[in-house]
Amino acid sequence: MEGFILGFSSHVRGGGDGVGDDSAHYKCTGRIDIEQKVLAIAMSPDGRMCAYGGGKGPEIRTAGATGRLLEVPQFFNTVDGAVTQIAWFDHSSLAIGTSFGYLHLWGIAADTQIFHSYLRLRVRGGAEVTAIAMRRRGSIWRLVVGTIDCHIVAFEWAGKGEFHTLFGLDSFAAIPRAMSFQENGNIHVFSLHDGCLHTLDGSTGEHLDRPAWLTDVIGYATVDEKKGLALICHTDGFSMHQLPSRNIEGTYLADKSRTTKPKPIMFAENGCRVITGSDHGRVYVFKTEGGKPIEILQHAAADDMVQSITTYCDAEWSTIVCATSDEHASPSISFWVRRIGAKRRPSIKPSEANVAENNRHKTTTRSIVVQLLDFLLKAIVVLMLWYGSPRWLVSSWREFVRPALREFVVDMLVA
Repeated sequence: MEGFILGFSSHVRGGGDGVGDDSAHYKCTGRIDIEQKVLAIAMSPDGRMCAYGGGKGPEIRTAGATGRLLEVPQFFNTVDGAVTQIAWFDHSSLAIGTSFGYLHLWGIAADTQIFHSYLRLRVRGGAEVTAIAMRRRGSIWRLVVGTIDCHIVAFEWAGKGEFHTLFGLDSFAAIPRAMSFQENGNIHVFSLHDGCLHTLDGSTGEHLDRPAWLTDVIGYATVDEKKGLALICHTDGFSMHQLPSRNIEGTYLADKSRTTKPKPIMFAENGCRVITGSDHGRVYVFKTEGGKPIEILQHAAADDMVQSITTYCDAEWSTIVCATSDEHASPSISFWVRRIGAKRRPSIKPSEANVAENNRHKTTTRSIVVQLLDFLLKAIVVLMLWYGSPRWLVSSWREFVRPALREFVVDMLVA
């Protein structure tokens, strides 16, 4: 939130996987200098684009340190406010929330690689957007938005088509700091000041149970609904909780914070790692079960805030993207990658390999014989001319005999 969020190398500590190979560690592949502090950042689900933004508005670029900026719709930061939330629907469309309560829905045209605006509206109350969650059912997207003045509004959107309000809660019990859709379509809401978990009906917004206390003030939360796990940043640090039992499954021991500002925490490497930001320029990588960090990524200087991080993972590589959240610093975005699996080459059956090898030898032999034959034929023509053979004989040799002889020999070699 705007009012709430305000050479480099990788360091490795004990407690890792016991892999001595340096390729097992995250490496910084590049850095982008930008002109604004980053309050929100998110990779597209296919890992091809990275969207981020802050006081000057949203920007989207193709992934990687050498990625190029993509054309986006006009954004008036003096009217809409700073970007505070970004969430991708799919690989081509995303939602953007702002500090003045505006919601933008953008999509990219595949043929032009240009983003267009599908929708711009102001959420009731017009206060800072603090949380966005979404879920797809068939061709319909369900989107829920929370604001700092305790409003929660749910919408339904049919892609580029109809958009309508499903329900609105004008006086929710607390500030929604994070939200997620359960597998059954109901909504989990993590409240800021009281540290409680609320469960709402996904269609009506009604409370389905009494709020359940999790911890003290919740500064940031990420949920894996399939596994029933919630990662939370709170006053005492970082922890993982089992849902709905609320049992603490792990705690993450990062270096001591300088401030009480919230830091991001999220899953990485398909749930095999947990990463956190900091207020001293670092990003920490942990095993999911908790403990001390197994790796520290030094994104910025020791007094810089890193409150915006995102991650992407495929079968071969894991990527962590870190962004500076300070105005007084020199804001940048850094990209870190680690190989987590080997990309296998397609296997060839022994019979197919033998056929390929035989064809290769046959092609090589044929080429040599044809070149030798061509040389001999040319020599015969030169000798015929040298010793004064009749021109009609030479002409007949060139036009009929030599081509026929070459074709006969080639056919024999192919067979």
